[in-house]
Amino acid sequence: ADHVIITTPPATYTQWFKDDAGFDFLRSMEQSSCAIAIMAFDKSTFDGDLKGSGLLITRNTNTPLTACTILNQKWPQTTPDDKVVLRVFIGKPGNDVVERLSEEELSELAVKEIQHIMNFSAKPEWVRINRLIHCMPQYNVGHRAGIKVVREHVAEQYPNLHLIGTPFDGIGIPDGVKQAKELVEKLVNDK
Repeated sequence: ADHVIITTPPATYTQWFKDDAGFDFLRSMEQSSCAIAIMAFDKSTFDGDLKGSGLLITRNTNTPLTACTILNQKWPQTTPDDKVVLRVFIGKPGNDVVERLSEEELSELAVKEIQHIMNFSAKPEWVRINRLIHCMPQYNVGHRAGIKVVREHVAEQYPNLHLIGTPFDGIGIPDGVKQAKELVEKLVNDK
């Protein structure tokens, strides 16, 4: 291959490049677990305020929730006009609720907590849970410097290897798309 691109979470580096200390920063990166609860409500009976497209919840707030996206507001093309669909993120660093609770318990927790936070009482028609266990990298102080060292090592020792994905420049889907697009443009323009 002319080039190899790795786009995996940091945990994979515990299996790869085992004898190469240049990857130690990735291997030691703290990772938390999270779950995403998607829930749908009948819009005609939804009694909450639907201003904006979502909300972020600080780590210091007494809830295991971290964010909520109002999907029918943020991406209306994804949701029937008669529905309210919420995407609720559960799990904070140091909190094991995502690993400890069953899917049913996580569903109940997510509904109860988001009802309290958004001040509504409507019950969802359905809730689906997607767990992501130990795969959310935590960008601690010194993250950028550590990633710079890894990238310099890779450029020197593995010139046609490229590392992108959650350990590097953002953990959201838009971050991943941006990293991939920038890398492809660089590779095409360098030819």
